[in-house]
Amino acid sequence: MPSYVHAMFGAVGLTLVVAVLAPAPRMPVNRAARACRVLMISGGLLWIAAFTMPAFDVWYPALALLGAAMGTWFGMFWLARQPSLYDLPPERAEHSDDADDDDQGGGGGGGRGPEPDPGPEPSGPDGIDWDDFDRQRRSWESDRDRTPVGTL
Repeated sequence: MPSYVHAMFGAVGLTLVVAVLAPAPRMPVNRAARACRVLMISGGLLWIAAFTMPAFDVWYPALALLGAAMGTWFGMFWLARQPSLYDLPPERAEHSDDADDDDQGGGGGGGRGPEPDPGPEPSGPDGIDWDDFDRQRRSWESDRDRTPVGTL
């Protein structure tokens, strides 16, 4: 095997060790997501190239490209496990809200309110709540049955 294939296997092994053992860098969430997306797409393109090269009897560079694809995906997994900058540390998560009730100073909003009740799930495939429609129709029919139309 050529030396560049051995070098690629060594680089993949090193990337695997870094992806498993090294702490991930702290960066804003949107930047980490963009970096993961770029690494995933480039790893996929390298993977496709590595699988098309043996059709042209180019085996060793295909192995090197396969190793490069694995390395970029390990890098993607390494970045994907990084903690968010916006996660609260454990000591702030345990902070109780009743300690600051007497403080009338500013300081920001109190967080999000409760989620509104979504209501009943539509039972039909087209998004119409047929159960509700049937209930309303039954009330229409009962109103019609109670009032005589015209008697002689």
